[in-house]
Amino acid sequence: MPVSPEHRTRVQLFIDCPDFAPQLLTECLGVQLPEYDQAVLHSADLGEAVAVERRADSVVALLNNVMITELEHHGRTEMVIVVEVQNEFVKGKFRRWAEYAAVAGDRSDCDAAVLAVCPEQRVADQYGKRFRVGPEHWFKPLVIGPSTLPMITDPARVARSPEMAVLAAACHSSAPGVLKALLEGFEGIDPEVAAEYTEYTLTLLDEEARNEVEEIMSTSTLRYHSAYTDRFVRQGLEQGLEQGIAKGKAESLLRVLAALGLAVSEAERERISACTDPDQLDSWLDRAVTATSVAELLEG
Repeated sequence: MPVSPEHRTRVQLFIDCPDFAPQLLTECLGVQLPEYDQAVLHSADLGEAVAVERRADSVVALLNNVMITELEHHGRTEMVIVVEVQNEFVKGKFRRWAEYAAVAGDRSDCDAAVLAVCPEQRVADQYGKRFRVGPEHWFKPLVIGPSTLPMITDPARVARSPEMAVLAAACHSSAPGVLKALLEGFEGIDPEVAAEYTEYTLTLLDEEARNEVEEIMSTSTLRYHSAYTDRFVRQGLEQGLEQGIAKGKAESLLRVLAALGLAVSEAERERISACTDPDQLDSWLDRAVTATSVAELLEG
């Protein structure tokens, strides 16, 4: 199954910063972690090849969208966190997660947990419960959803944890001040990292939120840039210019129709005003002088 850019971006946040997984557990879920000195990436392959007696084949389970954060304390692994980005509820997924936790814990001889990061709250709610895996055996993932992520409006907090800020902004982009604080906070970190995390943000946001970011970026002097962010702003400006041209042509067409004495209904006026295609508006303008009605003009 193809992996979306949004999915890859969320996973990349954990790859870029191994400390992010334990931070989510402690700050958002209140989980008590063992003492550790360092968080490092570990192998994301949790498959086991088990030779079955008198059988020629073996079973190998491969996992593409899971990565591990391994917590080490003086050379000893104290805990392993398996991170899964989950966009939809998949029936029976908890059985595989129980296997991941068992394999990871067995390999390192320590506690293991599955942290499910769900961009949609409805998905988080579906996974946020105990699942029966057998008689008297239950499995419960640790779940992060929009309701457990903070609304960050302090640029200083963004600079302290840009990973948290990006993930939270994607969930709370409509909250006042969130996107502005995000971009202002990026001013306090390394410009190359800021440019990269701005790309992550633009990938995760919906169109309305991207437009707001575009406006902030185009009216502010930012010290971080990348080919992606520069192209995003340039495309936004070009789109705005094209929309402005279309709006002017629509107003000209309405004035021409009024001068010709052709009655324009409210629906026809709305259709003309809403048109953003300059070529279509040019075509209507060319035909306006010979049209006997606005309906005939718009049907052509």
